[in-house]
Formats: sequence, structure tokens, C-alpha cells
Amino acid sequence: MTKRPTATARAPSGPVVAWILALGALLVLAGVAVAAEESAGRSASAAVQRALEGLVSGKTLTWHDPPTGAAGKVTVVRTWKTQGGTFCRSYVSQWTAPAGPPLRGAACRTADALWLPLGG
Repeated sequence: MTKRPTATARAPSGPVVAWILALGALLVLAGVAVAAEESAGRSASAAVQRALEGLVSGKTLTWHDPPTGAAGKVTVVRTWKTQGGTFCRSYVSQWTAPAGPPLRGAACRTADALWLPLGG
């Protein structure tokens, strides 16, 4: 009976290992970047809610997200009441770190004190 040679798996080496490690590091960094963006976005959204609920028209609230360094400001522009009795407000929101253009928006208040964007 003749013995057949068995195949053995070889561990990757040299450039292949470096490429695998680099790809793994890139995937980790991408995950960190997404988490940071989500954190800053939550801070910005919370600031809009706080500004709409607590500021008088013409006043500005600034916000900062320490984990990411992101920052911005929200200015309440105008307040009105619909025929149905719902309060609505227009505002301007702007990221200051990283710098971004001013974004205009409007939202109306629910019975639960949550401000929902108009048209969204």
C-alpha cells in the first residue's frame, strides 16, 4: 500500500501578514470613526432639542461633545402657534468644530415635549 502525501497548511508570512494586519487596523479605525460621528450627532440633536424647548427666540445655545471635540451652536429664530394649537419654531444650527455651513430648520412640539422636524 502506497502512502499518499498529506497537505499541510502554511501560515501566511511577510507581505500577506502585513496586509492582513493593516486591513484589521483599518476596520477598527473605521468603527471608531463611525462611533465618534454618532456621538457628535447625538450631541447636536440633543442641543437642538434643548434650544427649542428652553430658549426664547433670538437666543443661542452652544454645545460641545468632549469625546470627539465636535462643537456647534443652535439659534432659535422664530416661534409660532399653529391653528391647531401646536407650537413650532424655526432655528439655525451650525457645527463650529469641524466648521460647517449654517443649516436652517423648523420643528413642532409634541405633547411629550419632543420637537419633531417639519417635513421630516
